[in-house]
Order: sequence, then C-alpha cells, then structure tokens
Amino acid sequence: MFRPRSAHLVFLVLLASVPCFCGCGTSQVSLRSASTQGPAGPPGLIFTGPYNPFTPYVATDVVTYSGSSYVALAPSTGIPPTGNSASSSAWAVLAQQGAPGPQGLQGVTGPQGLQGVPGPTGAQGLPGPTGATGTMGPSGPSGPAGPGSTTQTRSPWNGKTFGVLGDSYSAAFGNVWQQGVANYHNMTKVFQDARADRPIFGIGGGSYGTGTGAFECYGNDGINGTFTPNYTPENGYGSCLAANATAVPGHTFTQDITAANPDLFFIQLGTNSFSFMPVGSTADAAGEVTMHGGIKAVLNGVHHAKPGMRVIWIEPLQIGDTTDGRASQMQVVSQAIDQECAFYGDPVIKMWSESGVNSYSWGTFLSSDLLHPSTFGFQHMYIPKINLALNGITPLD
Repeated sequence: MFRPRSAHLVFLVLLASVPCFCGCGTSQVSLRSASTQGPAGPPGLIFTGPYNPFTPYVATDVVTYSGSSYVALAPSTGIPPTGNSASSSAWAVLAQQGAPGPQGLQGVTGPQGLQGVPGPTGAQGLPGPTGATGTMGPSGPSGPAGPGSTTQTRSPWNGKTFGVLGDSYSAAFGNVWQQGVANYHNMTKVFQDARADRPIFGIGGGSYGTGTGAFECYGNDGINGTFTPNYTPENGYGSCLAANATAVPGHTFTQDITAANPDLFFIQLGTNSFSFMPVGSTADAAGEVTMHGGIKAVLNGVHHAKPGMRVIWIEPLQIGDTTDGRASQMQVVSQAIDQECAFYGDPVIKMWSESGVNSYSWGTFLSSDLLHPSTFGFQHMYIPKINLALNGITPLD
C-alpha cells in the first residue's frame, strides 16, 4: 500500500529550496549604483496633417502633400511642398510616394452557367409618373412693333455681342454654356479662343509648360504677340487653329478683338491654375510668375484690346478632382481673381462661393471626373448662374 512521505522529509526539502539571504558562508549581496540622466535630445518632428496654404509652418513641421510627406526646413506660409526649386528652401522630402505595383495576372475565365428556366410573365405594371417639363427652347425672333408700341427687352444685353477666352468648360461640350447665354439674352458670340487644360499662365509645373496660358496662341503676350495658327501648346491639347478659328495669322490679340468688336468679353479660366504656381499678392506686376501676376497680365491684355469693353471673369467651381492638388487650391485661385478684378472694376461671376456646388452636391452637378459640370449641371446650375448675373450687369456702351 502507498504511504505519504514523512513530514520531516517535506520540511527538509522546502528548507533546502530557500535562497540564503543572511550571510551564508562568506557571500555578500551588492547593490548597483543609479545612473545619471543624459542630456535632452533635439526636438522631434511634428506631424500637422495635409498641407494647408493658410497655415504658418515652422521648422520640423511635417505635412502630407500629393501622396508624399515633407518636413519644413524654415518658417513659411503659402509655399506648397511641390519638390521643385520654388519650395526647396522651405521643404524637404521626408517620404516619397511609392510607385504603383505591377498589374496582377488575368484570372481564369469561369465556366458558362446553366440556362435558367424562364419565369412566368409578370403582371402589368402601374403607369409611371409624368416626366419633368423639358428645358425651354430658344426664343423665336421678335415680331415687328405694333402701332404706338415700343420694343420690350428681357435683358440689358439684348442684341449685344460677346467673346470668350477659356479652357475646357468653353472649348468642349458643344459650346453649351455660350449657347445658353446667347439664347437667353438674344446675344451673338463673335470671338472665342478656348482649349482644354489651359491655365491662366503656364510656368512649367505639372503638365503645364512655359508655352501655355491665356495668350498662348499669341506668343503668351496679349499686347504685342501675334497669332500662330499651327502652334500646339506643350501639354498637347490641340493647335491654336482649333482653339481660335476666327483669328487672323500674324494679327495681335488687339487686332482680332477690334475686328470682332464684342460688347462683352468673358474670361473663363482658373480651373487649371493651382499648386505649381506661387499665389503672390496684389502688389505683383503683370506677368510676374505668380497667380496674381498671371491674372493681372490677362486683364491687361483684354482691356488693352478694347478699352471700355465690359469684361467679366467666371470663377472656377468647387471641384472634387484632386489631380496635382487642384481641388484644394480653387478657393485660393478664386480669391486672387476677385482681388485683381476689383482693381479693374470688372464683375466676377462667383461660381466657387455662390453656385451651390460643394462636396455634397458633386454627384448632382458634376460629371464622373468631378472636374466638369454634367449635362444637368450645365443646364440647371452653370448657365442659370451666368444668366442671372448678367441681368444685374449693365453694358458700357
């Protein structure tokens, strides 16, 4: 039969397992002395989130911009970290955006599914609701005035002419907004110089070469440059002949405007002018490589072409396209347009701040590229905004 060990044996085992703390033999326990604290290290990097042109940054601030991260080298405000010479004194790359990985292999096509059994014919559906009223067609010509009556006009621009200097909003989409303005106000378009992707003033940033800008077809000189029909801007969106079919080769912008003689001139630019160009200020001279300098050069060229002509600038919209950081810069561009036009007494159609387009309504008014108005956006937002603004602006003749 099994019997438990004696209590003496258990006691001896426990005693033998207890470490000696009280001078067993000649061994003694020693304590290690505490170390001194080292000197404080240099300030660490401070992550501030996405770059904001209105935030004052100081050295060691870290921002994200177009997929990369940058660290501030010196205090700055309004200098975006684009990685080019304009920002090298204020920013250094901390982590460069990685290249896209290779495309995966094509998967194997699955087998054809079996043909399902046809279902029974459904019941007759209820009649659908009445469709929305279609857009108003163009007005017919005015009839002759009756005896003792006077001709009534619905717009101060009735019978007037207009010209356009613009980008893809004006060059593409079948001239839809220009036709909407002409129909509503009984006006005639007599001049247009417009092409897709045109900036206000190109300096070589992104896809915008030094040969691009509002007066690119006139040697980027709205006063003394001459029209070159076969010139194709560096970013490759068609020749000047396609942009301006009515201009005369060798003519200056002033000569072409004098020949067309518009009563009103629309400048529709700004959507393609953003982060690669410094913003500058109203103190910048015309033609200076800043946003303000470029806007001022455009206004100088147009007003020089026909002094006394009514000039109206159409602001860019609040867009969702983030290419090259353009969406975040549209407010800055619009503010610069407003400030410069105020010095010339030129009205601005405030699309950025008053059109009703914002991140909540992009799906309603913008096309899938989140850059251009959709068909619905042109008909129900863009054209009505211009027409309503024109009703409150008087001709200068």
